Amino acid sequence: MATRSCSICLIIVIGLTLALASCVTSREVQIMSYEQYARIPGPHKTPYILRIQGSKGALLYFGADHSVDPNHHQVPELVRLWDEFRPTVAYTEGGIPPLCQSLEEAVRRYGEGGPVRILAERDRIPVGNLEPAMETQVEMLLDHFSREQVKLHYLLRQVMQYRREKRGDSLELYLEPLMRELNSIPELEGPPRMVAEIGECVKSVLPGLADWTRVPQSWFVPTRSETLTNEIARRLSRFRDEHMVSVLIEEVEKGERVFAVVGFSHALMQEPALRSAIEK
Repeated sequence: MATRSCSICLIIVIGLTLALASCVTSREVQIMSYEQYARIPGPHKTPYILRIQGSKGALLYFGADHSVDPNHHQVPELVRLWDEFRPTVAYTEGGIPPLCQSLEEAVRRYGEGGPVRILAERDRIPVGNLEPAMETQVEMLLDHFSREQVKLHYLLRQVMQYRREKRGDSLELYLEPLMRELNSIPELEGPPRMVAEIGECVKSVLPGLADWTRVPQSWFVPTRSETLTNEIARRLSRFRDEHMVSVLIEEVEKGERVFAVVGFSHALMQEPALRSAIEK
């Protein structure tokens, strides 16, 4: 009798495990692939807004242009939707920005995440980070790429962002916080350890890049296949999408009214998975 009971329990456990695995797999599959995304005719209307109501909570997903222009049309739209939605928790892509004194300063310094920080402070609600921890990202990437390739990808992507944002501080100063963060991760020990070493590393890893301070923005677009950095961006973006979906679904299932801001492509690609999990 005891043996039979153990067998029944084992069957139940196996069945539950397979059911949970099936749920996770289906959720991951429902995140749009880059092949599917590339077939959607553009240009995409921004901001790309998702309103998803669940049985307990709700999500307002603000798919933004990555812009540091305070006069961009999405800024008043973000404020209007925030006040209309009345969230209980907020999330931002790219980390939680520091608090600024004004909306204009917040947008200039931190893009669409800056106003969310101000509004959350005003309404006294918590702000969370939609990103997986840097250490977790690096661990995943090192299964597919070398230490030097991974480190250069993060640094050169920051160089591209510096040029796009037209920041007043020097490039070296702009890169220092990221360089310190990367150097603090044991798996990324080694060159480039300082900004002055980036050029030499680029020569060996990306010899086609004549001037690393002018790295093309297209090299970090996941739907392109121009060079190694596109492949890294594709794997990393998929990993981040899966993490974001899990975070948002968990918060809505707890009964929260979630206001989250991301680049519009993330919102668009995550929409099938989010709707499938929340609208049930």
